[in-house]
Amino acid sequence: FSVLSTLNVGSLTTTQIDGLTSAQVDSLAATQFGALSTTQLGSLSTTQVKAINTTNIGAITTIQLSGLSSTQLGVLTAPQIVSLNTTNIANLSTNQIGGLTSTQIKALVTTQIQVLSTTQLTGLTTTQFTGLESTDIAAFSTTQITALSATGLDVLNTTQINAFTSTQIAVMTTTQLAALLN
Repeated sequence: FSVLSTLNVGSLTTTQIDGLTSAQVDSLAATQFGALSTTQLGSLSTTQVKAINTTNIGAITTIQLSGLSSTQLGVLTAPQIVSLNTTNIANLSTNQIGGLTSTQIKALVTTQIQVLSTTQLTGLTTTQFTGLESTDIAAFSTTQITALSATGLDVLNTTQINAFTSTQIAVMTTTQLAALLN
């Protein structure tokens, strides 16, 4: 498979892409992977998505990433999630963010958490809130804090709640504070 040029890989039909084995997906060189279009990536099965190596996940472009559905993103492993660069994290749609599991949210590193937009944070589910690490909570900007839903804050455990700084607490609404004290 490694003998295919980037032109050859970029010319594969979605039916041909669908026929790739996990081993073939994993073996794609970075240049070959870079030649895949959003349509080609969008046609990958969840099994194939899990097989994308972390080097290729790390090199995925924002345009390529936009071709992956929330279901496809929902199967990424923790190492794959960590491999996503901050530009890609910042550009995930609310639908794509919604597809992430609490385990995947837990896998996000602080630099990835810091680039989440208020729109992305507003869309977090209560299940996703349970995946937030204390270090991630402490890293939220005051702008990000204002976007956190009361229903999400209500499910946080004591360790998570204790991670909020006095500066973060100071910008919370009374509804947010009531949820924390609940």
